[in-house]
Amino acid sequence: MSRIENDLLPNEKLIFSTKISPTVFLPVVLAIMGFLYVMSQTLELLRSKEQFLQIFGSIMCLFSISFLLATIFLIIRGIIIMASNGIFVTSRRMIFKTGTLRRNVVEIPLQNIESVGVNQSLIGRLLLSGTVIVTGLGGTSQRVQSINNPMMVKQKINQIIDYVHTQVKPQQ
Repeated sequence: MSRIENDLLPNEKLIFSTKISPTVFLPVVLAIMGFLYVMSQTLELLRSKEQFLQIFGSIMCLFSISFLLATIFLIIRGIIIMASNGIFVTSRRMIFKTGTLRRNVVEIPLQNIESVGVNQSLIGRLLLSGTVIVTGLGGTSQRVQSINNPMMVKQKINQIIDYVHTQVKPQQ
């Protein structure tokens, strides 16, 4: 069962959902590189014959352990972000879910959406990752970061919104 199916209203169907980009693991890669570098320098110091360098190597060993702990923390953080964040488009509304411990859920009816935007850095463009920003009537704005292939997400959301706007007849 999808993580959104419990929140659907009667006669409402899930049309589209986004995926969080694996770029949330970029800090993990940097932390692993830092850990490996510090650990290699630590081993060199511990092999030294001088007592001062061996003591400094012991201190560096503690520093490398902190890099390892930071790496483990960043891996857990990335997994949680990938599992808990996303944009869901149903037949009636868009649902934005972010956060795990401090949950933020925003729902905007499809007919109330004014615009869909994308923010991407150069690295985000190269890695097909970015932030999707949806603005509703009255200035309600919601952004979800690290969306996989945000330009395709924007295009799909706009197609769904265009379809909804053509189906909804203006009230007289």
